[in-house]
Amino acid sequence: MHKMKFFQSVQFRLVMIYLLLILVAMQVIGAYFVRELEGQLEKNFQDSIKNSMTLLDYNVREEILKNGDNSAQMQTDIRELLVDYARNNSSLLEVRIVDERGKILGTSNMDNQGVVGQKSTTPLVKRALSLGTSEDKIYMDESNDNKRVWVTVSPIKNKNKVIGAIYLAASIESVYSQVDSITNIFITGTLIAMGITAILGILLSRTITKPIIDMKRQAYAMARGNYTRKVKVYGLDEIGELAQSFNSLTKRVQEAQAMTEGRDANCLLCFPT
Repeated sequence: MHKMKFFQSVQFRLVMIYLLLILVAMQVIGAYFVRELEGQLEKNFQDSIKNSMTLLDYNVREEILKNGDNSAQMQTDIRELLVDYARNNSSLLEVRIVDERGKILGTSNMDNQGVVGQKSTTPLVKRALSLGTSEDKIYMDESNDNKRVWVTVSPIKNKNKVIGAIYLAASIESVYSQVDSITNIFITGTLIAMGITAILGILLSRTITKPIIDMKRQAYAMARGNYTRKVKVYGLDEIGELAQSFNSLTKRVQEAQAMTEGRDANCLLCFPT
Protein backbone atom coordinates (compact mmCIF):
# COMPACT_ATOMS: atom_id res chain seq x y z
CA MET A 1 0.00 0.00 0.00
CA HIS A 2 1.40 3.36 -1.05
CA LYS A 3 2.13 5.58 1.95
CA MET A 4 0.66 9.04 1.47
CA LYS A 5 2.67 12.09 2.53
CA PHE A 6 1.20 14.15 5.38
CA PHE A 7 1.03 17.31 3.22
CA GLN A 8 -1.14 15.42 0.71
CA SER A 9 -3.52 14.04 3.29
CA VAL A 10 -7.05 15.07 4.19
CA GLN A 11 -5.85 15.60 7.75
CA PHE A 12 -3.40 18.30 6.62
CA ARG A 13 -6.08 19.99 4.53
CA LEU A 14 -8.53 20.06 7.42
CA VAL A 15 -5.93 21.58 9.73
CA MET A 16 -5.10 24.20 7.10
CA ILE A 17 -8.78 25.05 6.75
CA TYR A 18 -9.04 25.56 10.53
CA LEU A 19 -5.94 27.75 10.56
CA LEU A 20 -7.04 29.84 7.58
CA LEU A 21 -10.47 30.41 9.13
CA ILE A 22 -8.86 31.51 12.40
CA LEU A 23 -6.41 33.75 10.54
CA VAL A 24 -9.11 35.44 8.45
CA ALA A 25 -11.33 35.93 11.51
CA MET A 26 -8.46 37.41 13.51
CA GLN A 27 -7.51 39.70 10.62
CA VAL A 28 -11.04 41.09 10.39
CA ILE A 29 -11.42 41.40 14.16
CA GLY A 30 -7.92 42.87 14.52
CA ALA A 31 -8.41 45.50 11.82
CA TYR A 32 -11.70 46.65 13.38
CA PHE A 33 -10.33 46.47 16.93
CA VAL A 34 -7.15 48.43 16.18
CA ARG A 35 -9.02 51.11 14.21
CA GLU A 36 -11.60 51.58 16.95
CA LEU A 37 -8.97 51.48 19.69
CA GLU A 38 -6.80 54.07 17.94
CA GLY A 39 -9.78 56.38 17.44
CA GLN A 40 -10.90 56.03 21.05
CA LEU A 41 -7.43 56.65 22.48
CA GLU A 42 -6.98 59.69 20.24
CA LYS A 43 -10.33 61.06 21.39
CA ASN A 44 -9.51 60.47 25.06
CA PHE A 45 -6.15 62.20 24.65
CA GLN A 46 -7.65 65.19 22.88
CA ASP A 47 -10.63 65.49 25.24
CA SER A 48 -8.29 65.46 28.25
CA ILE A 49 -6.27 68.38 26.90
CA LYS A 50 -9.33 70.29 25.70
CA ASN A 51 -10.88 69.99 29.15
CA SER A 52 -7.72 71.39 30.72
CA MET A 53 -7.80 74.29 28.23
CA THR A 54 -11.11 75.51 29.68
CA LEU A 55 -9.44 77.02 32.73
CA LEU A 56 -6.60 78.43 30.63
CA ASP A 57 -9.15 80.04 28.30
CA TYR A 58 -10.83 81.72 31.27
CA ASN A 59 -7.58 82.99 32.80
CA VAL A 60 -6.23 84.34 29.49
CA ARG A 61 -9.52 86.07 28.71
CA GLU A 62 -9.41 87.76 32.10
CA GLU A 63 -5.82 88.89 31.49
CA ILE A 64 -6.66 90.35 28.07
CA LEU A 65 -9.68 92.21 29.42
CA LYS A 66 -7.86 93.40 32.56
CA ASN A 67 -4.69 94.72 30.95
CA GLY A 68 -6.26 96.36 27.91
CA ASP A 69 -3.55 98.27 26.05
CA ASN A 70 -0.82 97.48 28.60
CA SER A 71 0.83 94.93 26.34
CA ALA A 72 4.03 94.57 28.39
CA GLN A 73 2.20 93.61 31.57
CA MET A 74 -0.17 91.42 29.60
CA GLN A 75 2.68 89.50 27.98
CA THR A 76 4.35 88.95 31.35
CA ASP A 77 1.17 87.65 32.97
CA ILE A 78 0.32 85.46 30.00
CA ARG A 79 3.83 83.96 29.92
CA GLU A 80 3.51 82.99 33.58
CA LEU A 81 0.11 81.41 32.94
CA LEU A 82 1.44 79.41 30.00
CA VAL A 83 4.57 78.21 31.80
CA ASP A 84 2.48 76.99 34.75
CA TYR A 85 -0.02 75.32 32.44
CA ALA A 86 2.64 73.53 30.36
CA ARG A 87 4.45 72.37 33.50
CA ASN A 88 1.44 70.26 34.50
CA ASN A 89 1.26 68.36 31.20
CA SER A 90 4.35 66.53 29.97
CA SER A 91 2.90 65.86 26.51
CA LEU A 92 2.63 69.57 25.65
CA LEU A 93 5.26 70.90 23.27
CA GLU A 94 4.17 74.52 23.13
CA VAL A 95 1.22 76.74 23.97
CA ARG A 96 0.77 80.18 22.42
CA ILE A 97 -1.72 82.98 22.87
CA VAL A 98 -2.58 85.32 20.01
CA ASP A 99 -4.86 88.36 19.97
CA GLU A 100 -7.73 89.00 17.56
CA ARG A 101 -5.30 90.37 14.95
CA GLY A 102 -3.06 87.28 15.08
CA LYS A 103 -0.30 88.89 17.15
CA ILE A 104 1.47 86.43 19.44
CA LEU A 105 1.06 87.56 23.06
CA GLY A 106 3.00 84.77 24.72
CA THR A 107 4.45 81.27 24.44
CA SER A 108 5.24 78.54 26.96
CA ASN A 109 8.49 77.70 25.16
CA MET A 110 11.20 79.65 27.00
CA ASP A 111 13.62 79.02 24.13
CA ASN A 112 11.24 80.57 21.62
CA GLN A 113 10.33 83.87 23.28
CA GLY A 114 11.47 85.73 20.18
CA VAL A 115 8.14 85.01 18.48
CA VAL A 116 6.27 87.15 21.04
CA GLY A 117 5.02 90.30 19.38
CA GLN A 118 5.18 88.80 15.90
CA LYS A 119 2.16 88.02 13.75
CA SER A 120 1.21 84.34 13.55
CA THR A 121 1.28 82.83 10.06
CA THR A 122 -0.25 79.50 11.06
CA PRO A 123 -3.26 78.70 8.83
CA LEU A 124 -5.13 77.07 11.73
CA VAL A 125 -4.83 80.27 13.76
CA LYS A 126 -6.11 82.40 10.90
CA ARG A 127 -9.13 80.15 10.38
CA ALA A 128 -9.94 80.01 14.09
CA LEU A 129 -9.84 83.83 14.36
CA SER A 130 -11.85 84.45 11.21
CA LEU A 131 -14.46 81.72 11.68
CA GLY A 132 -14.57 81.68 15.48
CA THR A 133 -14.35 77.86 15.54
CA SER A 134 -11.83 75.40 16.93
CA GLU A 135 -9.37 73.90 14.43
CA ASP A 136 -7.05 70.93 14.87
CA LYS A 137 -4.91 68.47 12.91
CA ILE A 138 -2.29 65.74 13.35
CA TYR A 139 0.97 65.90 11.42
CA MET A 140 4.37 64.22 11.32
CA ASP A 141 7.15 66.32 12.81
CA GLU A 142 10.08 65.78 10.45
CA SER A 143 12.42 67.63 12.80
CA ASN A 144 11.68 65.13 15.57
CA ASP A 145 12.01 61.66 13.98
CA ASN A 146 8.61 61.98 12.26
CA LYS A 147 6.78 61.74 15.55
CA ARG A 148 3.09 62.62 15.46
CA VAL A 149 2.04 66.00 16.81
CA TRP A 150 -1.52 67.13 17.49
CA VAL A 151 -2.18 70.83 17.03
CA THR A 152 -5.39 72.53 18.13
CA VAL A 153 -6.42 76.18 18.03
CA SER A 154 -9.33 77.35 20.15
CA PRO A 155 -10.77 80.88 19.86
CA ILE A 156 -11.06 83.00 23.00
CA LYS A 157 -14.40 84.79 23.08
CA ASN A 158 -15.95 87.56 25.14
CA LYS A 159 -19.69 87.95 24.62
CA ASN A 160 -19.49 86.01 21.34
CA LYS A 161 -16.70 88.26 20.06
CA VAL A 162 -13.34 86.67 19.25
CA ILE A 163 -10.63 88.48 21.23
CA GLY A 164 -7.84 85.96 20.71
CA ALA A 165 -6.96 82.29 20.39
CA ILE A 166 -5.06 79.53 22.15
CA TYR A 167 -2.59 77.61 19.95
CA LEU A 168 -1.54 74.28 21.48
CA ALA A 169 0.85 71.64 20.15
CA ALA A 170 1.12 68.29 21.95
CA SER A 171 2.97 65.06 21.22
CA ILE A 172 0.40 62.34 20.54
CA GLU A 173 3.05 59.71 19.81
CA SER A 174 2.38 58.03 23.17
CA VAL A 175 -1.11 57.14 21.97
CA TYR A 176 0.23 55.34 18.90
CA SER A 177 2.94 53.65 20.95
CA GLN A 178 0.19 52.33 23.20
CA VAL A 179 -1.76 51.11 20.16
CA ASP A 180 1.37 49.38 18.84
CA SER A 181 1.91 47.64 22.19
CA ILE A 182 -1.69 46.42 22.29
CA THR A 183 -1.43 45.32 18.65
CA ASN A 184 1.69 43.27 19.45
CA ILE A 185 -0.16 41.61 22.33
CA PHE A 186 -3.05 40.87 19.98
CA ILE A 187 -0.69 39.35 17.38
CA THR A 188 0.98 37.20 20.04
CA GLY A 189 -2.42 36.00 21.22
CA THR A 190 -3.39 35.20 17.62
CA LEU A 191 -0.24 33.11 17.10
CA ILE A 192 -0.86 31.21 20.34
CA ALA A 193 -4.48 30.62 19.31
CA MET A 194 -3.35 29.34 15.91
CA GLY A 195 -0.85 26.99 17.54
CA ILE A 196 -3.52 25.57 19.84
CA THR A 197 -5.93 25.35 16.89
CA ALA A 198 -3.36 23.42 14.87
CA ILE A 199 -2.92 20.87 17.66
CA LEU A 200 -6.67 20.53 18.21
CA GLY A 201 -7.19 20.37 14.44
CA ILE A 202 -4.80 17.43 14.12
CA LEU A 203 -6.51 15.60 16.99
CA LEU A 204 -10.05 16.31 15.79
CA SER A 205 -9.31 15.57 12.15
CA ARG A 206 -8.25 12.06 13.14
CA THR A 207 -11.90 11.33 13.95
CA ILE A 208 -12.53 11.73 10.21
CA THR A 209 -9.32 10.45 8.70
CA LYS A 210 -8.87 7.35 10.90
CA PRO A 211 -12.10 5.61 9.72
CA ILE A 212 -11.20 6.51 6.12
CA ILE A 213 -7.75 4.96 6.58
CA ASP A 214 -9.39 1.82 8.03
CA MET A 215 -11.71 1.58 5.02
CA LYS A 216 -8.74 2.06 2.70
CA ARG A 217 -6.93 -0.85 4.38
CA GLN A 218 -10.09 -2.95 4.18
CA ALA A 219 -10.31 -2.25 0.42
CA TYR A 220 -6.72 -3.46 -0.02
CA ALA A 221 -7.50 -6.56 2.06
CA MET A 222 -10.57 -7.31 -0.06
CA ALA A 223 -8.46 -6.97 -3.21
CA ARG A 224 -6.21 -9.71 -1.81
CA GLY A 225 -9.24 -11.93 -1.08
CA ASN A 226 -9.42 -11.29 2.68
CA TYR A 227 -13.09 -10.73 3.59
CA THR A 228 -12.82 -11.43 7.32
CA ARG A 229 -11.48 -8.02 8.28
CA LYS A 230 -14.00 -5.46 9.55
CA VAL A 231 -13.88 -1.67 9.64
CA LYS A 232 -14.25 -0.34 13.17
CA VAL A 233 -17.28 1.91 13.63
CA TYR A 234 -16.21 4.94 15.72
CA GLY A 235 -19.58 6.69 15.93
CA LEU A 236 -23.13 7.02 14.67
CA ASP A 237 -22.42 9.94 12.36
CA GLU A 238 -22.05 9.91 8.56
CA ILE A 239 -18.55 8.38 8.79
CA GLY A 240 -19.94 5.64 11.05
CA GLU A 241 -22.76 4.92 8.61
CA LEU A 242 -20.20 4.72 5.80
CA ALA A 243 -18.14 2.23 7.84
CA GLN A 244 -21.25 0.10 8.48
CA SER A 245 -22.12 0.19 4.76
CA PHE A 246 -18.54 -0.84 3.95
CA ASN A 247 -18.77 -3.77 6.37
CA SER A 248 -22.11 -4.77 4.87
CA LEU A 249 -20.59 -4.62 1.39
CA THR A 250 -17.68 -6.77 2.54
CA LYS A 251 -20.08 -9.35 3.96
CA ARG A 252 -22.10 -9.48 0.75
CA VAL A 253 -18.98 -9.84 -1.38
CA GLN A 254 -17.82 -12.63 0.95
CA GLU A 255 -21.18 -14.38 0.61
CA ALA A 256 -21.17 -13.95 -3.16
CA GLN A 257 -17.63 -15.30 -3.30
CA ALA A 258 -18.64 -18.29 -1.18
CA MET A 259 -21.63 -19.02 -3.44
CA THR A 260 -19.44 -18.79 -6.53
CA GLU A 261 -16.89 -21.16 -5.03
CA GLY A 262 -19.71 -23.52 -4.01
CA ARG A 263 -21.12 -23.64 -7.54
CA ASP A 264 -17.65 -24.20 -8.93
CA ALA A 265 -17.17 -27.09 -6.51
CA ASN A 266 -20.52 -28.64 -7.51
CA CYS A 267 -19.62 -28.33 -11.17
CA LEU A 268 -16.38 -30.19 -10.54
CA LEU A 269 -18.26 -32.96 -8.75
CA CYS A 270 -20.83 -33.26 -11.51
CA PHE A 271 -18.28 -33.30 -14.32
CA PRO A 272 -15.21 -35.09 -13.02
CA THR A 273 -12.11 -34.89 -15.20
